Amino acid sequence: MYSRNPVENRAIFEALASKADVDKLARVAITGYYKDLKGVPCELPNPQSLIIKNIDGTYVNYDGSEPVTLKFP
Repeated sequence: MYSRNPVENRAIFEALASKADVDKLARVAITGYYKDLKGVPCELPNPQSLIIKNIDGTYVNYDGSEPVTLKFP
């Protein structure tokens, strides 16, 4: 049975399929998953360090190179 819905009758899929060669697209273009990107950074250190005062009065220097634990009220 023919549907008037363009998604159900694959009209949209067929129109888009002829626009790009799927074999030449990056995997992320098809899946949309961040994990499928190539060359993504493993860490994002800050160019400027931050000195943060904890609730207990201690100071923590954060530059993004390693995780820190902060205490909030």
